[in-house]
Amino acid sequence: MKKEKLMKKALTLLMVLCMMIPMSIPVMAETNSLEQEEINVTRRDYRETYDEDISLYEWLRNFSSNKEETFVRGFLGRMLFSGDESLKSVKVLSGGEKVRSMLSKIMMEKPNVLLLDEPTNHLDIESITSLDEGMKKFKGAIVFTTYDQELIESVSNRLIEIKKDGSHMDRQITYQEYTLKYGLEEE
Repeated sequence: MKKEKLMKKALTLLMVLCMMIPMSIPVMAETNSLEQEEINVTRRDYRETYDEDISLYEWLRNFSSNKEETFVRGFLGRMLFSGDESLKSVKVLSGGEKVRSMLSKIMMEKPNVLLLDEPTNHLDIESITSLDEGMKKFKGAIVFTTYDQELIESVSNRLIEIKKDGSHMDRQITYQEYTLKYGLEEE
């Protein structure tokens, strides 16, 4: 029960963040460093992204600065779309195929900040394992919500706790270490 309340709070915060940032354009945020942060947002509800009756290949090509077929198909292949699957209309993609295509788009755009809202939804075990490994290798910052306990324990290494009074604690700690050391507050 405690974990569910914590997860609902995290979901609400990430949903607000995701809704504030349009999906259709890359977002640049100024930081204290000399670099700009390229943020990629992946929401749970991205149906409007697949409204056009075009092939998956054409859909991904629309987001690419490099329009070469082999370049675009390479990103589709990394997410297990091969041969004629890339010619399938985006309107008929399954939930898992949509998630995998969004992950192809993310890889192609090479952002350094990811906001991922329920990234494991609709994915099979093989795809979840691949996502887990990709998140571990990612060099930028990731803010994500999920009910996938294994993903949380495997990927999370920093926890920002926001309390009711507005104060917050920022800890370099895994989720498992946090729950063992601090527990979860009951409301």
